[in-house]
Amino acid sequence: MNEAANNQVPAVPPSARAGKHVVLAGLGAIGAPLCELLTRSEYIGRLTLVDYDVYEAANLRGQAGVDPADVGMTKVFAQARKARRLRPDLVVEAINARLEELPMGRFRAADLLLTGLDSKGSRREANQRAWWAGVPWIDAGVKAEGRLVRVSVFMPGVSQPCLECGWDDHDYETLAVKRPCLKELPAEPTGAPAYLGALAAALQMAEAETILGEDPGRVEAGKEILVAPRSHKLYVTALRRFSSCRFDHETCQVHSLECSIGGVSFGELYEKVARQLPDLRPLRLGVPGMVFVRQLKCGCGADKAVFCLDRRLAPGALACPRCGAEMAPVGFSMLSAVSAEDLPPKLRDLPLSAAGFRPGDWVTVRTESGLLAFETNPNE
Repeated sequence: MNEAANNQVPAVPPSARAGKHVVLAGLGAIGAPLCELLTRSEYIGRLTLVDYDVYEAANLRGQAGVDPADVGMTKVFAQARKARRLRPDLVVEAINARLEELPMGRFRAADLLLTGLDSKGSRREANQRAWWAGVPWIDAGVKAEGRLVRVSVFMPGVSQPCLECGWDDHDYETLAVKRPCLKELPAEPTGAPAYLGALAAALQMAEAETILGEDPGRVEAGKEILVAPRSHKLYVTALRRFSSCRFDHETCQVHSLECSIGGVSFGELYEKVARQLPDLRPLRLGVPGMVFVRQLKCGCGADKAVFCLDRRLAPGALACPRCGAEMAPVGFSMLSAVSAEDLPPKLRDLPLSAAGFRPGDWVTVRTESGLLAFETNPNE
């Protein structure tokens, strides 16, 4: 028998596999070993991997699940290749992007979101998207100092605790403010040994299988597990839902919107939603986690009108037509929700794809009963 065959998990009968869909965001110290554990799980039939980074030689020492052949590769490609080799029957999707850039349809289609992210801001983005989509979320982190591992389990709901319930003013003050015109600094390495990430991954996997089908009756919503392996200590804390939490804990009612982002303009999209909500005026459409940019300005004084989602502004769109420098969005031109009247006709008639929309993006509308979401066609 050849080496490739020896490395494959024996086939599990289809009747024994639930075929659940898991999204894993972050393929570093925790996500890399977790990816292999997920691949081996009999409950998972589809795995979506999300990361924007590339493996470096420095990762070989501190991250299990990374080998010399991975250096220089995007993390999602390296781990997807391993997963497909290990489980040829597993449907693996590799998305080389940040979690916050993904269409909400990606999250709604999942049974579980798992994260091993390297910044507080990214974890906040994951928290909000899990709630909007109503998808269970398990987050994990490690701390080199004290050799600590943390795993947090969240089950979205109005009365359930979320990540931000445990935050104070200092947590919000230390969040990095991101703007599309600014380059993000790379995350600082944790300096944690590889075994901490592997331990966090194993604990996440144990919680994941409980949620995915091993024993769903034992799922404990809103808990945090803290392990100090050097001192052999384990702490399990029940998280609390605070009414003072800055996040509204809303989940969305989602309706499919039969439209292609390449063949429908924003004006036409607006009319489609308006026909479904004839009594709601004024009607303003938003995109969860993003804002609309309507004007760019350059230091040389040049400006231009645009209509695009902030996190989807392409480098070419930011280039100044006069001097070639990078332009920046104008603050007062950025709106969290827009109506057809907020745009001149030539921008209203742009196809959604030209405005940065991607298949599976949501547009949301605030109503008296809550937040309604309309999903564009996710299968283009």
